[in-house]
Amino acid sequence: MFLVHVAVAALTGWWLYRGERAVWLMLRLGARASLSVLRWVFAVFHPQLPPVRRQVPAAEPEVFADREIANAVSRRGPPVAVLAS
Repeated sequence: MFLVHVAVAALTGWWLYRGERAVWLMLRLGARASLSVLRWVFAVFHPQLPPVRRQVPAAEPEVFADREIANAVSRRGPPVAVLAS
């Protein structure tokens, strides 16, 4: 009985291993096929346009080192006790 259980466990492990590999193979092949169809559709219906070139500003960006953040909330330390009047 023990040998039968070991054999069935080994067979099931091998079966699951092969089945998992088969599932991933089918997913990869299906994705590859659908991507090739999508590439073809985009190539037919959307012709290649030249890239848009934008001007880069020559001036240096403004540095915000001296400014404080107006909406900052500091939550360090223990909570402040509020006295009821």
